[in-house]
Amino acid sequence: MSHNPAISVVIPLFNKAAHVSRALDSVFNQTFQDFEVIVIDDGSTDNSYEIVKSYSDPRLHLICQENQGVSLARNNGIKHASADLITFLDADDEWCPQFLETIIYLRQRFPDAGMYATSYCLGYKSHTVNPKIRGIPSYPWEGILDSYFKILVTSSALPFVMISVGVPKTTLADVGQFNPDVHNGEDLELFYNIAMHYPIAYSTYIGAVYH
Repeated sequence: MSHNPAISVVIPLFNKAAHVSRALDSVFNQTFQDFEVIVIDDGSTDNSYEIVKSYSDPRLHLICQENQGVSLARNNGIKHASADLITFLDADDEWCPQFLETIIYLRQRFPDAGMYATSYCLGYKSHTVNPKIRGIPSYPWEGILDSYFKILVTSSALPFVMISVGVPKTTLADVGQFNPDVHNGEDLELFYNIAMHYPIAYSTYIGAVYH
């Protein structure tokens, strides 16, 4: 019998030859290994395609499309995802080793949530910085966020970013996917739509590095 993975990892890719190996390695080095990786090459003109193609892991699927932007690339990844829980990683960012494990744990503990998220850090050439997020209990904490919108008002830092969330397919079917007409902040629009209809489960574990 065929086995659908627990998580689909969607990675939009456009001219990130210098960084995509770091992103992929951070996925394959996860403590939780029941996943598939769907890379959507959005018309790259460098050797990004060849770098991804060099990976032999059978869980990696590489799909090419003409350049259409990150929203349609992610939507194409969602279309091809076989898992009912989807995570998103940008090709120039990376995950910390227990990110997927944490997302799975949150879903098991809070099955009615519409999105699962972890904290993150900002990556620079020589160091990382943890954003000061107000309105969330200090580490270690996990639970349902009291109000996503209240956190946005009271904190200068976002509670989570696109690369630190997992979203069930049922949520995306309900609220919609990424809006291709929004070219800056398409991820925030999706978060707003989810937060208006569903509770959001959260862990203060730093699960992703946003470079």
